[in-house]
Amino acid sequence: MKDSRTGKTIWVLGCGPGIGMSVAERFAWEGFSLGLVTLDAGPIAPMVQGLRETGVGVELAEGDMRDDEWLLSRLSLFDDLFGPPSVLVYNASAGVPGPPSGLCTKDLSTDLATNLLAPLTAVQHALPAFRQAKAGTIIFTGGGTALKPQTDRASGSIGKCALRQLALLLGQELEQENIHVAVVNVAGFVERGGALDPAAIAERYWTLHTQRPPNWDREIEVR
Repeated sequence: MKDSRTGKTIWVLGCGPGIGMSVAERFAWEGFSLGLVTLDAGPIAPMVQGLRETGVGVELAEGDMRDDEWLLSRLSLFDDLFGPPSVLVYNASAGVPGPPSGLCTKDLSTDLATNLLAPLTAVQHALPAFRQAKAGTIIFTGGGTALKPQTDRASGSIGKCALRQLALLLGQELEQENIHVAVVNVAGFVERGGALDPAAIAERYWTLHTQRPPNWDREIEVR
């Protein structure tokens, strides 16, 4: 197997054609290898191929991150191909529509597996490498509903609130170990060329990664 290690690797979990791929492209520009996880590879396959053609080390895994065993096997593959990660970005989200009074507990549990449990699994897998390096960046894509929950999006609002709390708690715990944890609350509709252009948002992720203590942001909002 060809060794594609560059010494810098980013995992982008929940990598779609918007924020996820824009973050991947931004970090690839800086010489990072890419470990990408997506639920549907179709929309991003051409972009991934374009990166490969420029010499970027990329591994794309298609599957459901709610399956812990599958997710951990893919992250271990990224480790084997590129070495341990320097940056972990969790960008996936889920939420059935509807108000809290009509929310099925099974649906909420399924959504929380994406919004809370999968990112926790990924972080716990990456932490030994971050701790050994005494460095690392973890960034979660949050949402405006974490700050202003929406009645008709109860499950997604609960999920983003839970993810925000996870990010803030991890930030408090890991800052003393020189591991930067932040959440980016994206409040609005992401659209290329629009007010929330994914390339512009990706630049905020790069800025977070390049911050140095004690000037770390734990939370930012883009709108």
